[in-house]
Amino acid sequence: MILNRFEGINDSLSNVSLDKIVLFVKSLIPDIKNKARTAFYIGGELKYMKLMNYPLQENHLFKDREHSYIINAKAFKDYNKKIFDSFTILEMESRMPEDSKWMHGARACSAIAQALCEKYKIESIIPSDSNTAHGMLRQEFRYVTLSGSFRKHLDYILDIKKHIEKTGTVVLSPRFSSPKNSGE
Repeated sequence: MILNRFEGINDSLSNVSLDKIVLFVKSLIPDIKNKARTAFYIGGELKYMKLMNYPLQENHLFKDREHSYIINAKAFKDYNKKIFDSFTILEMESRMPEDSKWMHGARACSAIAQALCEKYKIESIIPSDSNTAHGMLRQEFRYVTLSGSFRKHLDYILDIKKHIEKTGTVVLSPRFSSPKNSGE
């Protein structure tokens, strides 16, 4: 959705402002009473942040081989601005030559994560190469949002949602069981 709506995001330097995308994403996500001040940012994000030299610090909250680093939300926001304004897409691709096209989602994902942090007043982010399944198995997550192509994979996503809810984890999204605009 972000890549389609904000087509200039992957121009050499983004022709779309980070703030504009963050504001858009914040308008879409629900208000919740969030008491958590730390969030896990999963799915290869630790590798990405290391490759792009985000100012990571040693995780001072807990010791875990898989989650050794933390970044405060302000430093994350400031560095995201550099990702949009200072790093060309070719430079980003060159830092991940084995899967350079992965970087074509990096700016969008960073904007989404920043929007979530701002909306829910997250203070610290723990980047992780784990995925959702790792966290659910370890019961690290009490609230989750499932995303993906609801039109293509809704049955699969709803099946995952059912299994997650059995563990006591609250699924914030999707809240529906059929596509909103199935003909589009």
